[in-house]
Amino acid sequence: MEVFDPRGDLELVIGPEKTVFQVCSRALARSSPVWDVMLYGSFAEEDSVEGLRLALHAAHGNLTEIPPVLPQATLYAAVTVADKYDMVECLTPWWRGWIDALPDPRPDPHVLVQRLLIFCLLGDECRYRMTLKILLSCSRRDPKSGSIWSDRQEYDLRQDSDLDYLEISPHLESARHTLFSAVGKHMRHAMERLINHEASCCKSKRNKKWKRTCDCAMLGAVLRMATAMEVEAWFERGRDDDFSVHTSDSLFSLIVQLENMRHSVIDESGMSGKQNGAHRTCTPWPPFEIIDIWAEHPVEDLFPINPSQFLTRCDRLAIGGTDGPR
Repeated sequence: MEVFDPRGDLELVIGPEKTVFQVCSRALARSSPVWDVMLYGSFAEEDSVEGLRLALHAAHGNLTEIPPVLPQATLYAAVTVADKYDMVECLTPWWRGWIDALPDPRPDPHVLVQRLLIFCLLGDECRYRMTLKILLSCSRRDPKSGSIWSDRQEYDLRQDSDLDYLEISPHLESARHTLFSAVGKHMRHAMERLINHEASCCKSKRNKKWKRTCDCAMLGAVLRMATAMEVEAWFERGRDDDFSVHTSDSLFSLIVQLENMRHSVIDESGMSGKQNGAHRTCTPWPPFEIIDIWAEHPVEDLFPINPSQFLTRCDRLAIGGTDGPR
């Protein structure tokens, strides 16, 4: 038995191992209206023991029992349990430290989905948006089943219960379509500029003849590289500019491919060494480090993010999560 209050008048039996917590019913009732009702009804034994332990320590004022840093799995358990019983406010003094101590997220679907729910329940819209960008950037589509997987695992994001709760799952395919269309639009414009000499991509300040020579060399190199990579459909004029039709890769993988291709095209064109290096900065299209796809299509336009929900939670928890760059 774990004792949270030596004078506690209530024992909670939690989890499959039947862990027993001795608590004060009055402290729980004060901490949450949900507890106030549940103390006179049934109790959910399937709750996370570790998550509930933290919430109970906070409700009883056992400050020394609450660690300043939590592993993500424990933080996830604590957030979901506290939200379930409407006692998140009890944990307010520790949230900022817990969140700030989280390491940079790996492109792992379980890690990212857990963080999305954590940030949503805490009302931290800035981190929520950033995590959603990472998740979508690392998501690929299975061409046969249509499942949306992560780059690292064959894990169908459309079947994730937390993403369903956050109303993200139904929008994954349309968001992917929008982002890939934006990439395709940039590539189509790049090809049009190479063909239209008046909109030359050449950075040389020499005469128009050399600019045309540079553009033609770049255009030829693009077509040769596209054929070698078997991605000619990406550059065919008049075709759908949505790259998601032609590839099942993630947005991140696609951009890496295009960046590698851009460097190969520059080398293949042979222009960087011409005219004493006058063309060394010429490129068939701008690097995607400069082209900000997310600025063109903010994540809040792709998914139903309700700012009032985050504002309400942030005001209640006083963590200021709505501040920060989009």
